[in-house]
Amino acid sequence: AGKTRSLLLTVFMFVGLCLGVFIAAFYATFRVAVDRMLAQSGEIQVREQQAVISGRFEDDCSTLRLQARDMAFWDETLLFAQRENPDYLTDNWPAASPVLTYQTTFMLVKDAQGADILSEFRDPATREELSLPVGLSLALNPFVQTGVAQYNRSIPREELGSSGILLVNGAYYYVSAMPVCVPGESQKAAGTLYMGKLLNTAYFCGITQYQGLDFTLRLPWRPGQTEAPAYVPANGSKIMLTLPMQDIHGNSLLLQASGGRTHYADTQQIITRATLMLSAVMVLLVCAVYIIMSRMLMRAIEQLGRDLLDAAGTGHIDAAKYAG
Repeated sequence: AGKTRSLLLTVFMFVGLCLGVFIAAFYATFRVAVDRMLAQSGEIQVREQQAVISGRFEDDCSTLRLQARDMAFWDETLLFAQRENPDYLTDNWPAASPVLTYQTTFMLVKDAQGADILSEFRDPATREELSLPVGLSLALNPFVQTGVAQYNRSIPREELGSSGILLVNGAYYYVSAMPVCVPGESQKAAGTLYMGKLLNTAYFCGITQYQGLDFTLRLPWRPGQTEAPAYVPANGSKIMLTLPMQDIHGNSLLLQASGGRTHYADTQQIITRATLMLSAVMVLLVCAVYIIMSRMLMRAIEQLGRDLLDAAGTGHIDAAKYAG
């Protein structure tokens, strides 16, 4: 019996060792393969997000430019810039202001000397009207002379104006500045019309529907740097992508979007749970094999051993007992 138990223990230890090696090899191979698959999937997702952010931003900026150009070329706007149309706002926007109507952050109209005729600034989130941020009107003044000097009746209307990203006291805005005129008719521009949007996380989340990302515009780390690759930080918990941009003066900017790798983390949790469940099933299987071997196979071996001992003493084996 002792030898039988020793054989049973040996078999059990062998099966357990094989099972342990199998689980370790399976876990390591599965984890490496899944990590590689998730990394490739994450890279594809980053590229797709880059394309979506770039496309949606360009579409929104194009819409803003068209709105500003359209308004700046109205006869009514020309008269307003010449201070000859006091009912300009109520006649054209009786229900809501142009900033609310066109979903922009601000709108300004300056005369040819740079004096503000109309200024409206609203909080992008609450749409509450606020006073102009300090320095914004002053930062827009250089485009008055540019627009006025740029205008002449021979320039195609689609080439008039200046548009781009403008940094004012730490905040980035996309600004479209258009000379107020009637192309082909006005002898000179009467002023400049500005429309703009504040570029912050809420803005980019709004146009892309990527609610889990944090967006930041910044200068390049190195002078002259125009692009940076998308990358995943070493700790694997966050993912970051970058897009090269330019400000209204042609200087390089980088738009960074970062956020948690929720898909990666969720998948890793699923893998861990699946591995634990598989390990538990394997352990139960080994226990079941042990019980089956202990109660059936090993009992038969033990009985055979006893019969062999008896046969050694009597010289007789009941062959019919083992014939089945």
